[in-house]
Amino acid sequence: MKIKDERIVSASRRILNETYLLVMTFALVSLFSKYYFLKLPMSSYVTELVMIGGSVLYIIVRQLTLGLEIIHSTHQAKLWWSLAAVGLSILATIIAGFQNYQQYHAKYQGVFDKHFLMALVFLFAANLLLTGVIIATLYWLNRRGQASFERRINR
Repeated sequence: MKIKDERIVSASRRILNETYLLVMTFALVSLFSKYYFLKLPMSSYVTELVMIGGSVLYIIVRQLTLGLEIIHSTHQAKLWWSLAAVGLSILATIIAGFQNYQQYHAKYQGVFDKHFLMALVFLFAANLLLTGVIIATLYWLNRRGQASFERRINR
């Protein structure tokens, strides 16, 4: 069996990490260009969605099963996760708001129409709730994984 130097293993892992980030960047660019610029139906970019979603899900599940910490439990980390939830909710609301207004602009009396603004408020609340539930679930799974990891180490 050949012994590998830590520097070689580390460099190899960095190359694989950079390759993954490059492939995901290309997939995201492809997804957004097909959706926003080419206005293609969802069936044409479902491959990118599955690839991005599947890889993110795999990374999260793999880290949780190994007991690695994905969400820190410090006060500052909780603040950042809360800000991320609000930021992602705002971003999703803006994207959905643009789509909603483009599709139904004839039914609104301008951008400040009360029905359009209420739709935005509802979208923001739903996005914030969904993001909060996802983060809370990840936090709970993270704590369970950490406890499992501690039990394995103590044996």
